[in-house]
Amino acid sequence: CLPLDRCPNPLKRISINYAQDSLVEILNAYASSKEHLFIIEGVYMYLELEEIKTLLQAVCTVKKKHTLICDLITHFFINTYGRGAQKKFSAMGAKIFK
Repeated sequence: CLPLDRCPNPLKRISINYAQDSLVEILNAYASSKEHLFIIEGVYMYLELEEIKTLLQAVCTVKKKHTLICDLITHFFINTYGRGAQKKFSAMGAKIFK
């Protein structure tokens, strides 16, 4: 992993509490006409479909010029390869694919 201080391109890591924060407001703080790259990792599996739609709409609303990179996971993947992890997450109170 490249340390932030050695990254030749501007990089801003933003965290969000979806239950409390407004993604649109957070993204508006970084408004500019430059193209942005959004990397959304390990998030979608914890969100309901409507929350995912809201997240994607917020990105499109605030940043017309952007590239989005995200990881996607399916029920098949969880059921085939993730049973052990799913049990551990469930024991901690996390719900995957509610």
